[in-house]
Amino acid sequence: MSTKLPNTKQTLVATALQMFAERGYDGVSIAEIAGALGITKQALLHHFGSKEKLYGQVLQELSERFTTLMQPHLAGQQAPAEQYRAIMRDLYRHMQRHKHDARLILRELLDNKPRIENKQKWYLRPFLETLADLMQQFSPAGSLTKAEAFARTYQIVGAVNYFAVSDPTLKKMFGQETYGDVEAVFLAQLEAWVAENVER
Repeated sequence: MSTKLPNTKQTLVATALQMFAERGYDGVSIAEIAGALGITKQALLHHFGSKEKLYGQVLQELSERFTTLMQPHLAGQQAPAEQYRAIMRDLYRHMQRHKHDARLILRELLDNKPRIENKQKWYLRPFLETLADLMQQFSPAGSLTKAEAFARTYQIVGAVNYFAVSDPTLKKMFGQETYGDVEAVFLAQLEAWVAENVER
């Protein structure tokens, strides 16, 4: 086994992301990640210091992908509601193509209880706060508090993420044609959720 790291940091982080997404933070060890990369545990620790720091790097890069996804829409001239819709559509497409990103988010939000007390940085917070701020902008003035906008955004992001990651199961369960009909209804429902907040 090599003591040298893979030739790109992206390869290392991508492998770690896949393993964390499939098995959770507590379900995979540094030694197992190193083994999958064909390097020694010591080489991996020398570069990242700890499993926690490696996991933080994985989340940091995931957060940066979401920032990149949002930027073209936030920099455009569309109204806030259309920016929000476009971001959600792109988020759904991203999650369909990158299932490990979707699974990792679910794990980070749902099964990181052992690490919560010592958590120092919340990598996904800026993404969620940006979306909640957008919702406040396009809702009629004063109609949504920050907490309400965040709660609604969290529900929508959760639905997008869950639907995208579960599509292989739904296709097997109901068939491709039925799944296509369900997906069309789901995407229409996304539009309706945004419209509800514009019109309320």
